[in-house]
Amino acid sequence: MLQDKPSSADQATRKEEMRAALAACPRILDLIARGAIADPDAEAIRYLRSPLDPQPLAISYDRLMGAIKATENFFRAQGIGKDDAVAILLPSCPATIAAIWGAAACGIAEPLNLLFTREAIVAQLNAVKAKLLLAPPPGMPGGLYEKNRRPAQGSAVAAADRDRAARRRHRLRPRRAQARSGLA
Repeated sequence: MLQDKPSSADQATRKEEMRAALAACPRILDLIARGAIADPDAEAIRYLRSPLDPQPLAISYDRLMGAIKATENFFRAQGIGKDDAVAILLPSCPATIAAIWGAAACGIAEPLNLLFTREAIVAQLNAVKAKLLLAPPPGMPGGLYEKNRRPAQGSAVAAADRDRAARRRHRLRPRRAQARSGLA
């Protein structure tokens, strides 16, 4: 049931609590670290690998902070600084959480919408001037790299796809001929 609107005094108290929390934890990572300090073995993330996963993956605050710090160090080694955007095109999983918070710790995290077309993703990458893009490699389940939607005719993405397909067909033809002749 909906509660009545808080009183002015309750709202003022809440604002003061939020200001104190922000003063103690100016970055979101500081807030996550508070959970790790209070109880490092407490569950921070529960991840189901399938809809009816009988044993979901449980990640403690300690492991989460370690993954975030390792990701932050990786981004810094790639030259990511406070004004650099890291675009993240990954499915929802614990590694993605670490990537987002690791990027935010050293620069700017830019999670991308997995449902966007290639053209929309390219436009978003250009708009934020992403210095680094995290995406699964070609052939991974889900086809995030390949994206099911075909690029618009005449676009640079479509031209690159056609060139790549032509090179692949050219490499495969000699092998097929050798196999039929018994030379392979």
